[in-house]
Amino acid sequence: MSPKQPFLRWLVVATLFSACSQGTDATANIGTGQPPLLLYCRSQIDRLSNSEILLRTGQNLGTARVNDIAGRECSVRLHPDSNRLVLTRERTPGTRASRELYLSSIDGSVANTQITNNNVQDDNPCWSPDGTRIVFATTRNGDSQLYSADADGGNQSLFLNSSLGTDDRDPDWDELHDKIVFARRTASTGTRQLMLVNGDGTGEVVLSRGAPATIGDTETGDRDPAFSPDGSRVVFVRLVNAVLGKLFSIDITTGEETLLFTPVGMLRFPRFSSGGDRIYLGVDQPISGRTGLRLTAIHADGTQPRLVEPGKQWLLDGVDVLPSAPAPSESALENLSVQTADVQFASGRVSSGSKRDLTWADSVELKLATDTFQDHELAAISCRFTLPVTEAADVLAIEVRIVARVSRSDANTTLRSSIFNPGASRYDTTVEKPNPGAQVPTTLSFTIQSLAHMTLQRDVRFTVIGEIGAGAVAELSIDEVHLDFVRRAPPK
Repeated sequence: MSPKQPFLRWLVVATLFSACSQGTDATANIGTGQPPLLLYCRSQIDRLSNSEILLRTGQNLGTARVNDIAGRECSVRLHPDSNRLVLTRERTPGTRASRELYLSSIDGSVANTQITNNNVQDDNPCWSPDGTRIVFATTRNGDSQLYSADADGGNQSLFLNSSLGTDDRDPDWDELHDKIVFARRTASTGTRQLMLVNGDGTGEVVLSRGAPATIGDTETGDRDPAFSPDGSRVVFVRLVNAVLGKLFSIDITTGEETLLFTPVGMLRFPRFSSGGDRIYLGVDQPISGRTGLRLTAIHADGTQPRLVEPGKQWLLDGVDVLPSAPAPSESALENLSVQTADVQFASGRVSSGSKRDLTWADSVELKLATDTFQDHELAAISCRFTLPVTEAADVLAIEVRIVARVSRSDANTTLRSSIFNPGASRYDTTVEKPNPGAQVPTTLSFTIQSLAHMTLQRDVRFTVIGEIGAGAVAELSIDEVHLDFVRRAPPK
């Protein structure tokens, strides 16, 4: 099969859905005038050199970005002045040894300035509370060690002297108590655990119990620690293996660990909101139909995971937060019946059933016979819901659940759902299940808090697509299309 064919099939489906959208009032919501909360790096998942640093609200609104530096941009950190930045640039995408540190700024007042220059990995920078120093990890002496530098990159020197074979990385500096937390792999124990040290390098103590750690780029053990705003807790990732991680928090006084989130997949780069009520991080859940680290928000207790950036085309490479107000209070979950939705057929022919059969997962289905396109069979519907709120900003989260099946399945078969992004005029794939099995009811579900995927007219549009390998006409059967939403609670 030609590598162009999947793109061409996607283009045809996108064109069909665009045709379905014609004639509807769909003004993109770009969050004009709303201050950003998130500063994050992302790279195109199939082309890592296409990288950028964005500023967005917690609901993915905004259009601002930081001036680009050539290469893959990672691990951006915000200066205490809320403008200057330090970040990592991977000169050769996919090669960690090509990582160097750079200075930049949100408003462009600081020119992009390289502050390390060697052929080893310089990574994971963070600022001191007063913004006069930077601590970062480097392999310039062989093992990864913590170094410090002045705010302009000068006077780089060893920050912590560790024994041979020790690997130190992932520092974060508490702005209230002048403490640094970092991840250490000890050669003698083969364990990576979190350590605490004072800002002057003294008083080093073990914080977490740790986990077995391997050597190399797929390291396991305790990683990516980040302080809570009050400095009382640290959130971190315990990497079980190269594809599985768990999110923990730990009390820095008692050492008590609390399991927050287990996504059955990978997660990285957790960071508390400035109010301490949310955690932002990257989550990769291939079993749930989402591959690649996608920017996600969860409540500080580990509940209510919601996609901030739901599409699969971008890979999260680091996140930091700007000062912001606490998240608004939420009302109870509400259902919006599919009978209120505008359901349109983008590809295929109805063989039995109707929209009324989509209300419940009860084996009474809407069935579509596929159309043939190139070497595939294709059937798809588009569902447009108008949410019953006064304005789009009243919506805090949207949950979608779809139950569908295909009549036959092979390596070229995928069940997929994509959500329309009106600002970019494209459909972003939120969940896809390859080779789901013939006649196997399959659940496609996602929860988003991105208002960039809702129009100012409060419309949300998503798809249900069955793409089936070459052969006889097949059938896409849709049993349920379910949408719940969470609205902003009224002020007390």
